[in-house]
Amino acid sequence: MTTRRIGAGLAALALVACHVGTRASSFAPAIDPEGVSARIVTHAATFEAELLAVSDTALLLLRNRTVVLARYAVIREATFQQVSEAVEGGVAPDSTTRERLRLISRFPQGVSREQLRALLAAYGQPAVDVLTR
Repeated sequence: MTTRRIGAGLAALALVACHVGTRASSFAPAIDPEGVSARIVTHAATFEAELLAVSDTALLLLRNRTVVLARYAVIREATFQQVSEAVEGGVAPDSTTRERLRLISRFPQGVSREQLRALLAAYGQPAVDVLTR
């Protein structure tokens, strides 16, 4: 009798566990081709942007239809919609955090030179804007 109760309790717990957590249908990067939305704080500004790509040294962002490179050194804080990963204190995040951010960016495989040229052309930019402060 006790074994049946334990089994029934475990089955009920398993059913509840299936409904806890983020679902693909409510996770923006899983349903849209865009990267995750980010809130970026630098010494000079605070702004919202789309995360295009992640590298060892910087984040490539789309801010108000402008392609922007934000080196980690200028980022005081960067938070990302629907995930707990963050960039803080002007320091590059560890490799695990960079990998998780890379997976929710628009270009998880990185941006080739051809793709960057196409992006810049699409937004009418001669070059990437680099944040300096």
